[in-house]
Amino acid sequence: KDFSKFQSPEALAEAYVSLRRRMDSGEVKPTLPKNAKPEELASWRKDNGIPDKPESYDLKGLEIPETDKEIVANYLKAAHAANFTPDQAKVGLGQYYAEQQRQQEARSQKDEEQRLEALDSLNQEWGGAVRSNVNMVGSLLTNFPQSVQDAMKSARLPDGTLAFNNADVVRGFAALALQLNPAGVVVPSSGGDLGKSMLDRYQEIRKYMRE
Repeated sequence: KDFSKFQSPEALAEAYVSLRRRMDSGEVKPTLPKNAKPEELASWRKDNGIPDKPESYDLKGLEIPETDKEIVANYLKAAHAANFTPDQAKVGLGQYYAEQQRQQEARSQKDEEQRLEALDSLNQEWGGAVRSNVNMVGSLLTNFPQSVQDAMKSARLPDGTLAFNNADVVRGFAALALQLNPAGVVVPSSGGDLGKSMLDRYQEIRKYMRE
């Protein structure tokens, strides 16, 4: 059946030469046999440029944080088991970090939108007192250790909103601050202006992502 497809012995020879040329150029490569033996698998990986162990994948050009070393190691193990070529492994990992970057930028933009919405809501309610009330909250937080202050300012609600980007949270802390300090006297402290510190934090995040 196969030979009947060729018009002449010359045509068969020409097809053979063409196939050899494509194989030698790397355009056509042998497939991995089903249930391949270890030596067959090693030979096939070598022919296809796949390293002999996961940690040998070339990831030059990708910046991998120290905290992600274990994640990347597990990814490469899975990629190697699936016989990913170096290009495939690198593209997959690059896409992972590109998506992380996209999500961080979207989260930062959402944080800023929610911060402004909260300030608009508080401004409508408190008017000219919004700044002093927000400063009272900032002053109240300075009663906690710095680590607790940082944790509270970076805390998020179940819906992902930063706690102090929620107008109700700020109202609650302002009410508590007034109970503890009925005169509403704001004591200057390292905590400073909470509204300003939120903006500073936002700018820090943006700078971190740019760099």
